Amino acid sequence: MTSQGVPFMLSGEEMLRNKKGVHNSYESPDSINHLDWDNLERYPQVMDYYKNLIALRKAHPAFHMGSADMVRKNLDFLPTENCLVAYHINGRGVPGEQWGDIYVAFNAHKRARTIEVPDGTYTVVCRNIKCDQQGIGVVKGSKITIPAQSALIIHN
Repeated sequence: MTSQGVPFMLSGEEMLRNKKGVHNSYESPDSINHLDWDNLERYPQVMDYYKNLIALRKAHPAFHMGSADMVRKNLDFLPTENCLVAYHINGRGVPGEQWGDIYVAFNAHKRARTIEVPDGTYTVVCRNIKCDQQGIGVVKGSKITIPAQSALIIHN
């Protein structure tokens, strides 16, 4: 939901769909392809996370810029370690965006990782399967830690 372009979600991803390791389930039975609706009750935090990510994308033009040229001008990738992808969006360069500098990081490693940002105070809007545009906390400094196997979105 934070990448530029058309977002892509697999059917049932928001309710932890599990195809039991079957890569191409086209001809597989319902036992492989079914959606487990009970997961919505077992893991409501996952559905809330997706719902809030969708709302975040809709509310902030920085996550859906209108042209490739605008993306080239306002998005740059940060130097990172293995298993970590992080980028900066210059919100001031995106018409209608309310946030200034936006940092997005995805840590696939089993250990926490760190990114370097300009020294400052940042509002955390997404961390540890929680997402809230109003903020869920604050981080300060120039070295920001991304918990293991998680995403982080901050802004100033």
